[in-house]
Amino acid sequence: MQVIYDQVAIYLSMTFLVPGAVFAVLGRTIPGKPALDIWALAFLSLFASTVLTAIRGSDPSALMLILPNLLVGLGYVGGIAGLRSIKGLRVVTPAMTALLAVYLLLLTFTVASGGSWSTRVAVISSGIAGFSFLLACAALRRFGGASRMSDLIIVTAMAINALIAGLRAAVAVAPALVPALPGPLVESLFFFWSIAAAVSLGIAFYLQFHAVADTETRQRVREMARLQESLERSLSEQAGMKQILIHELRRPINLIASTLDVMDTGEERRMGAAQILRLKRLTHGAGAVLDEIADLVELSDLIDYPDRRRLPIGTLAEDIGLKWSVPVSCTAGLAGRMASIDPLLFDAAVGNLIANAQHHGTACCVGFSSENGHLLVDVTDDGPGIPAEQWSRVWEKFTQVGDVSSSPSGRVGVGLYLARGIARAHGGEAMVVSRVPSVIRLTFSLEAAGRHG
Repeated sequence: MQVIYDQVAIYLSMTFLVPGAVFAVLGRTIPGKPALDIWALAFLSLFASTVLTAIRGSDPSALMLILPNLLVGLGYVGGIAGLRSIKGLRVVTPAMTALLAVYLLLLTFTVASGGSWSTRVAVISSGIAGFSFLLACAALRRFGGASRMSDLIIVTAMAINALIAGLRAAVAVAPALVPALPGPLVESLFFFWSIAAAVSLGIAFYLQFHAVADTETRQRVREMARLQESLERSLSEQAGMKQILIHELRRPINLIASTLDVMDTGEERRMGAAQILRLKRLTHGAGAVLDEIADLVELSDLIDYPDRRRLPIGTLAEDIGLKWSVPVSCTAGLAGRMASIDPLLFDAAVGNLIANAQHHGTACCVGFSSENGHLLVDVTDDGPGIPAEQWSRVWEKFTQVGDVSSSPSGRVGVGLYLARGIARAHGGEAMVVSRVPSVIRLTFSLEAAGRHG
């Protein structure tokens, strides 16, 4: 049988050396991919095994019988470990360790006890069949996607590999069981298939790496696009805030300047009542703008770490009614239920909706209800409502509905943005329910923690 091996040894060794060298070079040039180094070691172990087997001669020592076949086992284990690594799985499993240990023990015992060639072949071939099975199982984990072709090649090649290795073991132990397949024919089939299997694995492992690298590249491109979009949105928000600040703060300053100019000419020594009222309104609006921006800074930090407390919903509703002097209603049986909520953030969120409603309408009311484990807070007003095409946009920072250039609003468009952030921090959401009557809703998870809790 050594003669058969010698005939294919050079080809078999090359099928292991070439992919081993390729993966070694890739592993050195592409950081962060340990699978490449593992595969390089696996193929080089198999290459060393073929070289040692070819030079051991017809009467090898016990070490030369054990070492090459141990390298075969290590090569298969390396292939499995690299595949699991590239798939993001646990690299070494108890099954791999146990099979390698049993394989080494049986091989050592067979050689030490003077076992025959057929016994050694049976042990080695059985081990190869077992390693092939584990490699196919690793390919089936997270099967599909961009690596579907690679996984399919590995599963097919290792299934055939296990069958041929099992057939070789059976013929070696009991040739009478398979009389139609003489030993030399099976040996030739095994070695020539080993060449095909090595080529298949080399191609499949490279395809596996290429698929993962391509997927990661696409993810990085998407992340860069999201980062660019976020940066552009932030710059747009800053520009919007700057324009609003300039617009709101310039008017009282201009009025003061023009009044001083008039007084300085001697034509008007005193401001009239209308001018004083106008100046107060403008100054009040400018102060409100600064207050709202201050709320944005302060509440943005608190939203990330809500201080949840278990409070009766009836108490929350009563506090809202007393503080904001608005009618508040609760559905039957809801007042006694408990909610895990940050009272400060809850008051700020609902208060922002009420302030928005009072700004756009003359009458406002608040309704508390529950649905699917969430507390629903509806703020209704008799204002013109929010146009349907702006229902999603109103929750963005520095967004205002309608014409805000004619009068000082004292608002910069962050109240609804903060309200939505607070609702989401409590496992809920914010939405516009209807335009007429104008209804804006906040939802809060009654018990479960939200994304921050």
